[in-house]
Amino acid sequence: MSYKKQSIKITDLLINIENSRFDPVKNQEQALSIMIEKIKSKIKNLAEDISQNGLNPGKLWYVVKNDSKFLVLEGNRRLTAIKLVSNPDLIDLDKETKSFFQGLKDNFGKSLPKDIDCIVFDSEEDAYRWIQLEHTGENNGIGLVKWDSEQTDRFKAQASGSKLTKGVQVLDFMRKNELYVQNINVTNIDRLMGTPYVREQIGIGFEKGSLILDDDKKNIVDDLNKVVDAMSRSNFNVGKIYSADLRKKWIDDVLGNENSSTKHKEEKKIDNNGSNRKDEDVGGSLAKIDWVTNDEYELYKGADRVKDILKELNRNKPNKDVNINILAVTLRVVIELAIYDKLRDKGHIKKIVSDQKTAYEADGKELSPNWSPGLKAMLKFMLNEANNIVTDPQDRKAIGKIMSERKDFIEHLDFYIHNVTYSPTETKIREIWQTFCRPIFDIISKIK
Repeated sequence: MSYKKQSIKITDLLINIENSRFDPVKNQEQALSIMIEKIKSKIKNLAEDISQNGLNPGKLWYVVKNDSKFLVLEGNRRLTAIKLVSNPDLIDLDKETKSFFQGLKDNFGKSLPKDIDCIVFDSEEDAYRWIQLEHTGENNGIGLVKWDSEQTDRFKAQASGSKLTKGVQVLDFMRKNELYVQNINVTNIDRLMGTPYVREQIGIGFEKGSLILDDDKKNIVDDLNKVVDAMSRSNFNVGKIYSADLRKKWIDDVLGNENSSTKHKEEKKIDNNGSNRKDEDVGGSLAKIDWVTNDEYELYKGADRVKDILKELNRNKPNKDVNINILAVTLRVVIELAIYDKLRDKGHIKKIVSDQKTAYEADGKELSPNWSPGLKAMLKFMLNEANNIVTDPQDRKAIGKIMSERKDFIEHLDFYIHNVTYSPTETKIREIWQTFCRPIFDIISKIK
C-alpha cells in the first residue's frame, strides 16, 4: 500500500462521479448538481464554515492520479463547497442558493484555500481501507470511536469554559455518592433536570448553572437512587419521560408520592390557534399526552413532509368513532418515511439495496429493480453499531430492547396497511406511539 502527502491546486481536483453517497453520474457538472440536490443544506453549512474558518487541518483529502488531474475519494463535500463559493455560476442553482454562495464569495472569496493538502494513493483500492474506517463506525475500536452524550457535553463545557449540563452535574453527584450509573443515559437525566417539578421533588436546584442541594443530602441521594433503579429496569424507555407532564407523573411514581394523580396544579395548553384550552379526558388507561405533541414536530429535524404529517397528527387526536383507521395508517407511514429520509440523506439506502442484491445473487435469485427496504430492514440497519448511524449505545439499547420485547408493535404497524380484516384500536395506537414511535423520533432527530 503506497501513498504520499502532496499539496494540490484546487483547480486540479475532480469530484468523484461514482461517489458512494449517490448513484453514479456522467460528469463533473452532474456530480456538483446531485450534491446540491441531495444534501444542499449540509453543503451550504459546510461552505459557510470553510469560508469563515478554513479547512480542518486534521483531515487530509484522499486522492488518486487521474490523467493530469486528481480524483477525490475522500473530501468531495468539501470540494463541492469550495468550488461553488469560488464560482456560483458553475452549475444551475435556484435564486436563493446562488445568492447564498455569491454572498460567501463576495465576503470570503479571496481567502478561500487555493492549495489542498492531500494523501495521494497509487490506486483507489489502496485508499479503500482508510475510507471504510472513516465512514463505517467504530469497527471494534479500529475506526472512529464516537463520544457518547456525556463525553460530548464535557468537551463542549471544557472548550467553551461554560458549566457542565445539568445532567452531567447530577451524574457526577451520583458517582461521588457511590450510585451505580454505568447504564444511565445522560440525555434522560438532562430531560428530568429540565423540569422544575422534578428538581423540586428530588430536592436539588441550579444556581448560576451550578448544582445546589435544597434538601438533606441523604434524602437527595436516596431519591436519586430510586431514579437510577427505575431507569435501569427493563421496562424503562425514553417515551415515559418524553414530555413535562410525563416526567411529573413518572417522578411521582418513582418516588412514591401520594395522590400523584391529583398532586399537580391544573395546567393550560396552547393549541395551534393560540387559544387556551384543557386536554379532554380520554377513556381507558392512556392519557391524551400519549399522542403526538407540539414537541415532536417542532424539534424534528428532517424532511418537511414528515414534519407536516406530525403536525397534522397533533391536530387530529385519536377518536375510535371518527379517525382511528386513518390515523393508524398515517402512523405507520410517517415512521417509515422519517427513517427512510434519514438513511437516504446519509447514503445508506443505496447500501441496503446493494447488500440485498448481493444476498439474492448468492442464492441465484434476481432482486426487483424497484425493491426498497421495509420498516424492519431499515430499523435493523439503523441500529447496527457498525453503520455508525445511532451513535449513542444507550439509544441503540433502548430501541433494540423495545423491538425484541414488543415485537407486536411492528406487527400491528404492518397490520395497519397490510391486513384488511384487522381493526386498530385507540388504546393500541396511543401505546405504539408513546412506547415505540416517539422514542424513535427522539433518536433520529439526533442524527446529524
